[in-house]
Amino acid sequence: MPNRTYALLVGINDYPSGVPTLSGCVNDIDHFHDFLKRSVGKQPLAVELLKDGEASRVNVIRGFRKHLGQARAGDVAVFHYCGHGAQSASASAFAEFYPGGMDEGLVCVDSRLPGGHDLADKELAVLISELSGTGAHVTFILDSCHSGSATRSVDAFGGLVSRLTQGVREERALDTYLDGHYAQLLKKGESLSIPAARHILLAACDRTQEAKESPLEHRGVFTATLLEVLEQHGPLSYADLFRRCRSAVRKRAADQDPQFESVGQFDAWSGFLGGAGGGRTGRHNVTFDKKNWTIDFGAIHGMPTESDKSVGVVLYDDKDPSQVVGTAQTIEVNAQQSTLALGFKGDEGATYRAVVTSLPTAPLLVHCKVEAPLFAALSKALEGDGSIGAALTATADGAHYALEVEGGKLTLLQRDSGVLIQAAEFDP
Repeated sequence: MPNRTYALLVGINDYPSGVPTLSGCVNDIDHFHDFLKRSVGKQPLAVELLKDGEASRVNVIRGFRKHLGQARAGDVAVFHYCGHGAQSASASAFAEFYPGGMDEGLVCVDSRLPGGHDLADKELAVLISELSGTGAHVTFILDSCHSGSATRSVDAFGGLVSRLTQGVREERALDTYLDGHYAQLLKKGESLSIPAARHILLAACDRTQEAKESPLEHRGVFTATLLEVLEQHGPLSYADLFRRCRSAVRKRAADQDPQFESVGQFDAWSGFLGGAGGGRTGRHNVTFDKKNWTIDFGAIHGMPTESDKSVGVVLYDDKDPSQVVGTAQTIEVNAQQSTLALGFKGDEGATYRAVVTSLPTAPLLVHCKVEAPLFAALSKALEGDGSIGAALTATADGAHYALEVEGGKLTLLQRDSGVLIQAAEFDP
């Protein structure tokens, strides 16, 4: 367990004129605050809440540096933001790093007032770097939209409202980013690099999607689901939480897929907020096969296969399991094994034992339209078999496969074409 937990919780419902009002953000951070008070037990907890008018850009930045900045090695620093997100024109100097020319930012309560700015991703990166440099366990939870359409829409599923507001089209001046941080780098002749410090991000949705909230429940889909999963299943690792949240969110929203991202060799298999629930299964062999370093862990075991994501691996001495010898990244993922690029000069005659620190691949969504008791039983059976990277969903959108029950048989179909993949006798 951590020595102390520092939390900065920001919820904004009431924005100034011109920015759509929300209804669930303050509730979300209040519920998360209650969860923290229950979950930390006897461990010290220090919480700062910024609600509505308190959540100015200056106050949020001050909360990072003065409140979360107290965290040290062995402590947890958690930031939870619920409010609007937006995509706005970035300073042209960032084009080398972000060719798209856009910032993805958090809309503070004064961001759209004259002279105001969103808290951009480039600024968050610096604040995270400052926190991570202390050795603290850093967790970011963002229940907002980060990009997409510049209109506030209503999802056709359940009357859900998007936490997305209009972005700013005018190019932002470089010296407005975090008290001139990046402008000062250029003046010193240093590279305009954006830090990627050790932390984990729990985001409400993919960058192409919108984070939803329910005006009837006055809750955000992601935060409500996150807390439900934690309450129902007890201590979990981030990896297990990711798997469960991805499928559970589909019960509330048709087009919202939570995204977790471990950065800077953050161990995604560690316990949520540094607590119990970590300690993933055994280690994997890493050997040199005349041309490449390989690990006996591939796509069928849950290794992410996205071409733009490399997976972090920590290597241990085979004879001394407590001795870390270095790190590695995947450069190719195959079915049974993956190819690695070592971050150190490895002994080609040695065998190393490896722990995969990155998140597993997202569960494959399988549409299943059956009565609730049977749906629950089938879902439980899938969850009980950790080797099956699939999750049932009652919502067809986004599911490429379908599971049907008919005539005493379970059939797995390709949903668009109706092609039969597998069938089995079934006695409900």
